Amino acid sequence: MTKLPVISADSHIQEPPELYTEWLDAKYRHRAPRTETRDGKTFVIADGKKPRRIDLADERANEEDQDREFRGDPTGGRDVDRRLGDMARDGVVGEVIYSNSPLSLYLSPDAGYQYAVVRAYNDWLIQNFSAHAHQFAPVGIVPVIDIGAAVTEVQRLVKLGYRVIKVPLTVAKRPYNLPEYEPLWAAIEETGLILSLHAFADSEDYYPEDWGEDEGVGGALIFMAMSMARGQYPVAELIASGALQRHPKLKFVIVECGAGWLAWLLHVLDEQADKKHMWIRPRLEMKPSEFSSPSGCDYLLRRSHRAAVSGPDRCRDAALGQRLSPRRGHFPPQPGGHHPNICRRRRGGKTQNRLRQRPPALRFCPLILGTI
Repeated sequence: MTKLPVISADSHIQEPPELYTEWLDAKYRHRAPRTETRDGKTFVIADGKKPRRIDLADERANEEDQDREFRGDPTGGRDVDRRLGDMARDGVVGEVIYSNSPLSLYLSPDAGYQYAVVRAYNDWLIQNFSAHAHQFAPVGIVPVIDIGAAVTEVQRLVKLGYRVIKVPLTVAKRPYNLPEYEPLWAAIEETGLILSLHAFADSEDYYPEDWGEDEGVGGALIFMAMSMARGQYPVAELIASGALQRHPKLKFVIVECGAGWLAWLLHVLDEQADKKHMWIRPRLEMKPSEFSSPSGCDYLLRRSHRAAVSGPDRCRDAALGQRLSPRRGHFPPQPGGHHPNICRRRRGGKTQNRLRQRPPALRFCPLILGTI
């Protein structure tokens, strides 16, 4: 079977301890993410976030879990040569790289702390992968707690060589349909950066009280599912507010939020824009769904677009927006050596893998990895 070039559009990296002891402004170092033991229980402590218990989850991890979330990589994905070796084994030609611990950075109520951390992180990250820009697209972090500072950081990141940036997935107290964000959308459009919104990176803490505890009431499962469902908010906000109409060159991606909701959401936006037009402002020049083609990216199709990766009788999930390699904390092959969305057929004595379904005709964001 012919090998398909695969880009992992949702890889991750664990920042090094020295990011907070050397790179971060000294006055904020005591607030860095850390682990603490309380009454025999181990918690992750992050500024503005509820303590998250981790000791029981570590004890429950099985053999398969050891290949996820860098449990088998003491460098946390920072060793570039090791990453390249993993990629070669998985048939991956490029990665878009997101943070791990800083996913919760937006929860801090302190704008000064947020921007101090992102400046340190963004400087370290681009330096770590600078020699392999044709294979890695590190994602810069931009808080929106201060719009003026966000615009300044966007302009700084372009000069550093970034091609994609990440903002909170949702901001409940100041949603993305408000006009305060106009300077930010304009700056992102002008620089040509890709705007990324990643699941589990909200500006409010939705973690349940029973997360990682001995007994629970389903809070963790509900949290995981509904955190991904919140990916609908920025899509609706960017379309309904007219932001995509005013900024036709603005491109965005919704990452790790699934895509089963996309067709329904666009249908409902069209339906209600027609039925309730007398109540709805601004008036859009096109149907809401039509704005998804020039601006929305196929990383939305994380669970709709699958590709086969040749190997020892196996297929791996190669969807855009889906993490790929177990060594990078990604999902392993499905039982039987194939993915459920890939149809395996026998023809001429050979097994062929074919997509069960074609992805919707949304536009890709090829600029993230440039020449790959």
